[in-house]
Amino acid sequence: MDTRSIEKIIKRLENLDRKNGVEVEDILRLTKTGDASLIAPLKALAVKQGWKPLPAFPKVPLAGWVDAVCCYFADGIPGLCAVLANKDAFFSLALSVMATLARQESVEALVDCLDNLDLSEEKDAPFLREFISTLAQAKFIKDLHLSPATSAKAIAHLKEVIAYAEKGRITP
Repeated sequence: MDTRSIEKIIKRLENLDRKNGVEVEDILRLTKTGDASLIAPLKALAVKQGWKPLPAFPKVPLAGWVDAVCCYFADGIPGLCAVLANKDAFFSLALSVMATLARQESVEALVDCLDNLDLSEEKDAPFLREFISTLAQAKFIKDLHLSPATSAKAIAHLKEVIAYAEKGRITP
């Protein structure tokens, strides 16, 4: 991406921020560019604007969203999968970026990431709940033609989750 385009994106975000109008979607939309040249300007903007990296209610953690998008720019889908495997405070953000990508590769990676969630671990229940909710809301999945192996793996995982939920271990 050329310098002028980057400056235009940053200026638009600054203008929105002045009006208290920056939304998570404005940051997530940038994933469509897939351009790593946005990393430094976005991180500088987050610092300059004083955006928080983690939820500080009632504020949205815009710096955290910038970090998640920049993780994708820097390390691609494998980088987001590594964040998901950590199961930390950035789990939700990385999961949303993966869903925003709406590509076959990202859906297949999401299904593979289910391997990192242990149904026998109570501490994984919130992550699992969020994961399944995200997949259920991802309308783009029906338009993708997943490989038979990925489809079979997703179905097997979902069957495990349903059985687990029926035991009352996952609640909405």
